[in-house]
Amino acid sequence: MGRMGAGIKKLSELEIDADKDWAAKKIENLGAPDSGDDAPRDDTIDSKITTHKGDASAHHAKTTSIGDLTDHDKAAHDALGIDADTVDGAHKTDLEPDFPMKLKPALTRYVMPGWLISSGVTTDATAGKIFYTPIFVSETTTYTGIGIMVGTAAEGSADLRIFEWDNGIPGSLILSAGTVDTGTTGVKEIVINQQLARGYYFLAVRCTATPKLYGAGLTAVSAAPVSGFIKSGGANVRRVVLVVSAAYSDPAPAPTDAYEPNYAFVFLKET
Repeated sequence: MGRMGAGIKKLSELEIDADKDWAAKKIENLGAPDSGDDAPRDDTIDSKITTHKGDASAHHAKTTSIGDLTDHDKAAHDALGIDADTVDGAHKTDLEPDFPMKLKPALTRYVMPGWLISSGVTTDATAGKIFYTPIFVSETTTYTGIGIMVGTAAEGSADLRIFEWDNGIPGSLILSAGTVDTGTTGVKEIVINQQLARGYYFLAVRCTATPKLYGAGLTAVSAAPVSGFIKSGGANVRRVVLVVSAAYSDPAPAPTDAYEPNYAFVFLKET
């Protein structure tokens, strides 16, 4: 404090000589408009910020395409468990959650991907109607079979197919597996070798008669791959299976109705 001068005990008592020549110190006009005598300033700061922002935009534009991902970006995606091949290149931030995970015991597994069902019930599979069951495949999987289970027989056949997911409705045909006999009861299965990448799909069945097929019990579904909905003016039951009375075509005939989970008839086999 001795350097502050005799009798000065507090900084607030210090007086600054405003007439002193501070220009030599290059701090004469701090805060005033820039001049030749002012303290040095970096006039490029704003432009650097703008340039950086522009570079960031350019970087985003370059990495919106999977093919343009840098090794750093790919490593980051791998660390997060993201399969870059299945991400929409237009919006890489719109990533689906990695759910549900898949159990892989060394057993033959019959599955309805994305569903958890504790028990089944039999329901009429009305002749001439297509029943579309939504599924979610959590990782690329090769399926070795597709089938239904007949509870009450009816002389005829059931045509089993897989369609793409097209914004909430069935789209293009992926697989026409063939037909099975519905004239006897039991599991009716067709051998296939169909790989499905991660994503949503529809399993479809169309019968020529009206057998009773096993589907999910109304109170037996613990999880489904879609939230379902209630039909306007209908009962308080979530509809998740889309339906149409039509012959098959490619792309799929557009659904005109929706039914309860007990109409989810078709399953896949994986080993």
